[in-house]
Amino acid sequence: MKLKNALNKSLKNYYFSIISISIMTILGFIATPIIIKYIGKSQYGSYQLILQYLGYLTICDLGLSTSSCALLSQAWNTQDRKYVIRTIKILLRQYLKTIPLLILVIALIIYIFLNFSLKHYDEDAVYAFIIMALTSFFIPLNVFKDFLLASERSYIISKLMSIQLLIMTCLNIYFSYNGFGIIGLAISFSSLIILFQVIILFIAFRKITLIPIKNIEFNIKVKSIWSQNLHSSLQNILGKLSFATDTIILSFFMPTSIVTNFVTNQKLAIVIDSLLKNIGNSSWASIATLKDDPKELQRAINFFNKLFLLIAFPALFALAANNHHFISLWLGPNFYISNLFTWIAFGNFAFFGIFSFWGWIFLALGKLHLQTKTIVIAGVINVFASVILTYYLNELGPVLGTFISFYGFSIWHLSYIMKKELKLDVSRFFILFSILILIFSLLYPFLEYLKIFDSLTWTSLIANTATCYFIGLIICASILLNKQDHHFLLTMIKKIRGQN
Repeated sequence: MKLKNALNKSLKNYYFSIISISIMTILGFIATPIIIKYIGKSQYGSYQLILQYLGYLTICDLGLSTSSCALLSQAWNTQDRKYVIRTIKILLRQYLKTIPLLILVIALIIYIFLNFSLKHYDEDAVYAFIIMALTSFFIPLNVFKDFLLASERSYIISKLMSIQLLIMTCLNIYFSYNGFGIIGLAISFSSLIILFQVIILFIAFRKITLIPIKNIEFNIKVKSIWSQNLHSSLQNILGKLSFATDTIILSFFMPTSIVTNFVTNQKLAIVIDSLLKNIGNSSWASIATLKDDPKELQRAINFFNKLFLLIAFPALFALAANNHHFISLWLGPNFYISNLFTWIAFGNFAFFGIFSFWGWIFLALGKLHLQTKTIVIAGVINVFASVILTYYLNELGPVLGTFISFYGFSIWHLSYIMKKELKLDVSRFFILFSILILIFSLLYPFLEYLKIFDSLTWTSLIANTATCYFIGLIICASILLNKQDHHFLLTMIKKIRGQN
């Protein structure tokens, strides 16, 4: 029963995350060509670079974001309002100590951005970065978002993100059309981020007031908050090197207009990435409730590993197979890079999902430090491989470097650590993963025969994508799911619909 309750809450959160991702995807695909048309490929590439650089500002919390999730999960499980509030207060005080480092890193990024990423001086791009970087001073308010995640309410975040993106997209189009350029995009980004941080704060407080007061002894010390932060800081920094350097490395060798091609060719892959990462985001808090029952925990992880493969492979196969068709219709044939680039990039994003999910398991079990070595080595391999390969292969280099790092090292080493230290066996995942890779590889030469239409229209694209997807789904479902899985999924989906 405890396992069913945990999975039920996880699937409810994931249900809302899918709705949010669908809305964000549609809005993004509508807005992108309009924005590129009015601000140009070069400034759009600069904007994407700024978003990548902003991701590095999260390292300034020195791992507090990870500690925040773990401690707030612990506080939530006490069901004591005073304990939760004291946990939030102590985390906020620690965040304030990181402000000087944040200022230093912003200055360093401006220097790198000006001297390496921008081939020609662009004053507007620099001002845009400064405007967008101001949002990082509101990062301490992420504590309230972490509380909603830790209390198994990630669906609230999904709803708010959908509304936020809708408004931001409208503002981006408005500012672009009226000639505000990249400055307009920066103003839109910063104002909406700050506004919704404040809204999340108020929602979290409302939820906290519903918790009873039990006066449980508060046992969280400042020292314990920072005890895991060496590991979480290293994981954050090296994780950024693994996940968020491709665009930056490319900008060192190529103009920002090429960055636009690089980013847009991976838009469909990012959809898959969001779907897969939300498996971990939606389920980790519920999985944490099973940590004292190894048998049930193993069953839950086996189920989510299957769910990951069931979602990943059909979507990866369908979207990658039709990415050329999509880019040609969406932006124009001159934006498309190559089929090889597409399949490597999509394969990377598929792995990001399982890597993220397994990482949440370490957090849920309080064993975050065990994955540090994996992330550090993978990050170093990724950076060196990506720089060398980008120098020789241009756009293909960064995604190939990432592919080598993850599939050559990360996934194997992380599974070894899980087996050795957590006593969790993911070998069945690799068996199923390998079977699916073999089947889809054999299917690849016949890919053109699976497409119903040859014409370059949106109707033909939708039909061809749907055909590939349902073929992939049938193959995956027949291999992955048994009768118990089918029954369980249907039951959980009915419960989720009944609750909403």
